[in-house]
Amino acid sequence: MHSFLKSGKLGEAGSSNSPTSGSAKKRLKKLQWVEKYRPKTVEDVVEQKDVVAVLKECISGADLPNMLFYGPPGTGKTSTILAAAHQLFGDLYKDRILELNASDERGKCTKFRFKPLNQSFILERLQAICKQEKVLVAENILNVLVQESGGDMRRAITALQSCANLQGKNSHITLENVYEVLTVVPEKWVANFLDLCRKRTDIKQIIQFINELEQQAYPTHKIFEQLNVLLIESDTISEPLKAEIGEYLAESSFRSTCSRADFTHLLDFAVHTQEILTVDPEARKWEQQENAKCTIIQGLV
Repeated sequence: MHSFLKSGKLGEAGSSNSPTSGSAKKRLKKLQWVEKYRPKTVEDVVEQKDVVAVLKECISGADLPNMLFYGPPGTGKTSTILAAAHQLFGDLYKDRILELNASDERGKCTKFRFKPLNQSFILERLQAICKQEKVLVAENILNVLVQESGGDMRRAITALQSCANLQGKNSHITLENVYEVLTVVPEKWVANFLDLCRKRTDIKQIIQFINELEQQAYPTHKIFEQLNVLLIESDTISEPLKAEIGEYLAESSFRSTCSRADFTHLLDFAVHTQEILTVDPEARKWEQQENAKCTIIQGLV
């Protein structure tokens, strides 16, 4: 086992005895940034301290157990095992690796859980890539990228590269570029939608707004997702009302994934939320009690 692991010419991962040719440099330049900036050694893997510590011990001792890496996407599972393989096998890496289907034997494996990455680590990596690739972008825009990535490093890097390609060389990445690439609904639309629900807005005005919103072709589930964030962060809505609205928002969001009646789901949520925020609580409580009585009577009949 020891000779199998150590027979390659080792050194820093990715090293080679032959100088880098011009064609190799061109291939490197054309690589997706996700591949180009993968960790080259196990030590380069961020956030997953427990996994890295165990792997370092295994590599130094030449005694690897069967391992099963699991966790959310973009948290370093593939990058970690590739980095470890490069360190173990050196220039014999390709000869010693056999990629198998994920459904192959799992029972004998030691399990390693990968948690979502902390936003500060993702931001740090994006800043390093921007410096290396000479990408011009403000930190507040990078923060939006990081927040929308949800702890997924791959998604953040891929989105950054897409934004850079969209703008071209030596151009500033704008917030609009990020929104377009990640299909984020601009905050003004979400905020205006919630504002309409807070007031006794005429139903025709709500319908007109939803029609205009639909013309922008934003995903309905994304609208509900951002409404949820805005609702949670609101300082003007009480916690009990947030809970009531949030429950209905979850139902509306789920229904929107089961059918394509987007207009109906948005209008239903808007009217229901408007009722919660504008109708007197006692009047609503009385109405709910009356509806419950009618339901019981219908059941008896």
